[in-house]
Amino acid sequence: SAPTVTLSRDNATVSEDGGTSTLTATLSGKTYADVTITLSESGTATSGTDYSYTGSITIFAGSLTGTDTFTSTADDVFDAASAESATIAISGVSGGSASESGRQSFGIGV
Repeated sequence: SAPTVTLSRDNATVSEDGGTSTLTATLSGKTYADVTITLSESGTATSGTDYSYTGSITIFAGSLTGTDTFTSTADDVFDAASAESATIAISGVSGGSASESGRQSFGIGV
């Protein structure tokens, strides 16, 4: 059967001064072509202001995983009173006949 993609992260919370979390897309089986996973974000933290990431992950043909790095933006404003968070989700999967395994998303506290 065609492979499915799951999404995970290694840190559920990152420090506000440049902390990182590795986002990993994993295929259930190898495929003949590159698979591109497009990511979307929502939440109280703002992409480009509070954090950055490339927004897509490529799993190359014959591989099972690919990664992106979520990095909080170091700034001079300490936001301890406002716990911000971002929700990262798969918004699209293309290539290798792969598809998303159910609905994949998670939150990261910044």
